Amino acid sequence: MTGKNDIQFSISDLLSGHLSALFGVDFGLYLSSPKLYQKRKSALTSQENFTFEQQKIINLLQVMEWAYAERKLENVKKYGLLLVAVLKDLFHDSEIPKKYRQTFFSGIVYHMFSRLGDNLLNLGLAKEALVFYEELFSSHAKDKDLLKKMAKAYYFSGLPHLPQAERIYRQMIRSDPEDLDNYEALGRLLEKSPGREEESFLVYRDALRHCRTDMDRISFYIRQLALFPQDYNLLLRLGRLYRRQGMFLESRHYFEKAFELQPDVWTALDLGRLCCMLNDLRRAKEIATAMNGNKKSFSPACYLSGLINEEEAKWNEARNNYTNIPPGTLLYWEAKAGIARTFLQEGKFLDAEKTVKEIPVEKRNILGAEYGTEYLELCEMLEKNVEEKSFSSSWREYLRDTEPQYELKKDIRRRNMGTAFWRKYEFLEVYENGPAGQVLLGRDRNRGHRIAIKKIDKKFTTDPVIIRRLQGFLHTLRSFSSPRIVSIYEDCYHNGRFFFAMEYMAGGSLAKYIRRSPLPLTDAFAIVLQVCSALEHFYKGGKGGGAFSHGALKPENVLFSADGNVKISGFDIPWILEGSKAFTGAVLKKYSSFWGTFIYAAPERFAGGGFWGGRRKIRNRGDTLEAAVQGIDHRADLYSLGVILFELLTGTLPFKKQNIQAAARFHRSSKPWPSPRFYNPALPEDPEAIVLKLLSRDPHNRYATPLELKKAIKEAKIV
Repeated sequence: MTGKNDIQFSISDLLSGHLSALFGVDFGLYLSSPKLYQKRKSALTSQENFTFEQQKIINLLQVMEWAYAERKLENVKKYGLLLVAVLKDLFHDSEIPKKYRQTFFSGIVYHMFSRLGDNLLNLGLAKEALVFYEELFSSHAKDKDLLKKMAKAYYFSGLPHLPQAERIYRQMIRSDPEDLDNYEALGRLLEKSPGREEESFLVYRDALRHCRTDMDRISFYIRQLALFPQDYNLLLRLGRLYRRQGMFLESRHYFEKAFELQPDVWTALDLGRLCCMLNDLRRAKEIATAMNGNKKSFSPACYLSGLINEEEAKWNEARNNYTNIPPGTLLYWEAKAGIARTFLQEGKFLDAEKTVKEIPVEKRNILGAEYGTEYLELCEMLEKNVEEKSFSSSWREYLRDTEPQYELKKDIRRRNMGTAFWRKYEFLEVYENGPAGQVLLGRDRNRGHRIAIKKIDKKFTTDPVIIRRLQGFLHTLRSFSSPRIVSIYEDCYHNGRFFFAMEYMAGGSLAKYIRRSPLPLTDAFAIVLQVCSALEHFYKGGKGGGAFSHGALKPENVLFSADGNVKISGFDIPWILEGSKAFTGAVLKKYSSFWGTFIYAAPERFAGGGFWGGRRKIRNRGDTLEAAVQGIDHRADLYSLGVILFELLTGTLPFKKQNIQAAARFHRSSKPWPSPRFYNPALPEDPEAIVLKLLSRDPHNRYATPLELKKAIKEAKIV
């Protein structure tokens, strides 16, 4: 299931989860791993042979395997539909509810044909993949994932099939104009069509209207620039967007190109400032010389000359250049900050303090023109000199009155890698979107390997308290050293934007494996065992302590490496934002985009008072200080793991509607969980008992620790 390559692709393995739900665990185990089946069979005493019906299924699968190997795909499709028809006849009068039975058999067809098509597409056999995608399209015409796969297959089938791919992409854009992937795919398609470059440019322009983040805008501007590489305005926009993120190397690259095309004085200033920041004074002086030849560029030229003088420690010359910038111009307040810096460097503290106090509060945030931290740096310089020289002034009182969060902001800066982050890491593309922000694909510039970069949405990072809480949490995560937890690297806070780098997991998330399809019993519990190992490390804490519960365990946060090993990632963003592990109605409404976290959350998290409206008396078995204080502890993670395991074994969740309200009502209700055997009748009693114990609504009735859960799984001889 995880990490199988194309050579090992097997239809029997593909259907083993569904068929084990119908014929029993041993039948599914035989299909997915004959060697493991023989080992299990020899360890058990009362083992029956396969029935006539089971043997018939095995024969059909063998014929399908042979036809697939020979690429007789129409035969594979025919026998696949025959297989499902045989299964329907066999279980026509079974105890499985009719409604679920229909969904179940439809799911087999979808799972089988979509995975067959995916495998062929990955092998470069796009036309062959369409045999299965087109069969599914008749009954799943509105399935977005299927439509994207079909369009991709048409695209790779060659020039004659491009109109069909184009039609699908345009249809998806009309139905969901917020899905940027469709614009990107359609734009690429039009680029490939002779003479349609202008249309492609317009598609990318339309996409820009729906971009919500700078990273998305960067992606589409780069695509437009590839079509029209001499577009001055595109180069400027890219330079400014990269600068706003703190990516000064990339920003300089685009400003250089823009300056070559049109040496505008403001473009020159942007480029010159970046050169000063990157310590390339030779290039900065060349730009300043070019600016001085234009009388209209007086203020920008003076400002850039002042920056260069500062870098060369020519304080008086720098101050003279800054003083020449007249009041009311765009650079006046930035020049004031520069004057204050020169006074500080010369030890003229009273003059520096007086100059800083002249900068109005409303002008502080614009200092540095999107660099964002110039005023804070100035305050720190002044405070440091006041302390070191024992210089008496009213500076601290003034700072306390005008910047009440100064100490917190200073601490954030002290713990932050800053723009050096983007000198170590390179942004490549937007990988995926999540409720808290985007995951970017990046590269370590020094070592060359890929990394993932999490960008927290700007709407969550306006409060310095939240930024500091994020930094502290990431610091704790970095202290963990576990092969089951995704590694966290440096973080960066710049200009109101927060990023952190982490290990890249090439195998994707568990979410893509459990939609519409139950997994084989052994695969499901093998994943659970690895998640348990990760949770043990969370609860033990890192090198400096700091044990805590995960709080956001869901399939999207269970990741696979390229070789199929499981690691867990992510953390409880609503808790970081609100400082509480309980979900009130206001929190559910405010953070509705985090529906995935809420669907897998434990019942006690929906009750503001903790364990059912009040903290229970502390018991020796498993209760923690965390439970005593908030009524919520690590057993909430075990409940979430139970929901995941239920979905792994049944291919479904028990909620009638997949939304927050339905999930909250279900988790808070006193009704028992439906038996997994209701959806998967062949599930043995021991695995079912493990699932239902994990899903106890009273935390005291669950497993106390992941170690206890692992012991129960091993005693049941499931894996």
